[in-house]
Amino acid sequence: MTRARASSIVLAFPLAVLLGCPPSKLPEGTVGGVVKCGGLDEKACKQAEGLTAAASRFSNVDHDFVLDATGSFAPGRGLEKLTQDGASKAGAAWRVVPTECAHPKKTATEDHAVAAQTIDYSFVGVSVDDALVGADADLSPYASVGGSASRHRLKLLAVAFVRDTDPQFFEGTDALASDGTTCSCGRASHFVGAVKFGGVLSYEVSIDAGELHGSAIGLMKAKLAAKDVKIDEVRIGGLRLEGLTEATAGEAKPISFVVEKPVPVAYAAYPVADVCRFALPAPEVGPNPVEFGTVPYGKEATKYVHVQNRAKIELRATLDGETYAIPPEGSLDVPVRYKAVGDAPFCDAQEKEATLAFVPADPKVPASPKQQTVKLVLHATSGKEKFTATAHIDTGEARRPDYAATERVLSCPKDYFIAGCHVQNASCGGDGETRGPGTSVEGCTTGGYGVRAETYENGCKFSCSGPNSVLLASNFCRFDAVADCRLRCK
Repeated sequence: MTRARASSIVLAFPLAVLLGCPPSKLPEGTVGGVVKCGGLDEKACKQAEGLTAAASRFSNVDHDFVLDATGSFAPGRGLEKLTQDGASKAGAAWRVVPTECAHPKKTATEDHAVAAQTIDYSFVGVSVDDALVGADADLSPYASVGGSASRHRLKLLAVAFVRDTDPQFFEGTDALASDGTTCSCGRASHFVGAVKFGGVLSYEVSIDAGELHGSAIGLMKAKLAAKDVKIDEVRIGGLRLEGLTEATAGEAKPISFVVEKPVPVAYAAYPVADVCRFALPAPEVGPNPVEFGTVPYGKEATKYVHVQNRAKIELRATLDGETYAIPPEGSLDVPVRYKAVGDAPFCDAQEKEATLAFVPADPKVPASPKQQTVKLVLHATSGKEKFTATAHIDTGEARRPDYAATERVLSCPKDYFIAGCHVQNASCGGDGETRGPGTSVEGCTTGGYGVRAETYENGCKFSCSGPNSVLLASNFCRFDAVADCRLRCK
């Protein structure tokens, strides 16, 4: 689900989940019985470090949802949105209120229909207790989260939701009060919405309130580097991430989220206004972010986002000048295009934003608001599509040329793979006879001459062989070696 509002999260994991994992094997490098990464084994430590490197890539992904792996929230129950003074836009927390503001038309069950292979939402970030914060957020305002608590739970986490193929819809209850144009539900600003199936991976540490200062990701990095803390790994739904090793190394490679066994992990947090009379709720759109993979400079790639209309009226969606019809409480896959621009000779991680706008198909239909927008974050890895390595090779004219000196290796640079090895302008001769030049090895295929071009590791190996003269005549072999390389960023 995508919304142009703040990221907000309530974490509610049972103690049994936190304590149910077997103790990790201590990696090498133990100092005084205490280990870097808070006692995590080497694999988990690398994953945690990879998450810290990947977090900035998700800083613009905004959603309102309540993370709850315990099933302790009731769909339709009111939520009060709490924003800390001075906190970033990603720093709200939630408080459940006793009022039922809405009720689902149907209830999701454990065997709820989902597309487990399709990730509709992914995020990497940091949370303080129940407040999700941006990677670069200043933590000082969050010291008051949880009232006077002197201890807090700092969490580095990854979250992924799979696609819901049987979405829930909601209606307002008698608890709603209306003034004719707007409605309210006591203290509640939102209500617990549709259940989200997926997975969570988190690395958690307890901290003192006095430690909540500086950037969120900076504090998490410091905890991972410290030798006097205990960090717990929590994994729900079998979530695993691919590409974290490259993220740690600073490489511009995409990160893949895989949920092996989707379970209920969260709920959407919908504004109360979504169930008011004549409401136009924002559609849910996924995946977000949209991962385009490798898109060479100057090329255009297309992906599709799934738009789920939550309104009872037909909508018109507009993106990049194109308009699409979305039926009432229906869905449509909408194309999103990405054109890469740049000139870097290596893999270049790029990010753009696109905005989907929604209005009623019939402008005469009363709707509030008149328009909804959903922000999409677009990720791509780009670079120059081709790279060509060349070298001119020439034995020089001699009675006994040094053919061994013609052996040459041309390698593709980082982020490129070898696509072909070629010889151009080959010319060989001896005893007054010249063969060539040609556009390939054809100029050096007779008279005992031979030019070879073959793949070698991530490049090409070239060489030339030929005869030697016993008289005064000279021999030679010359050609242009060409290695064709292609961009590969995944």
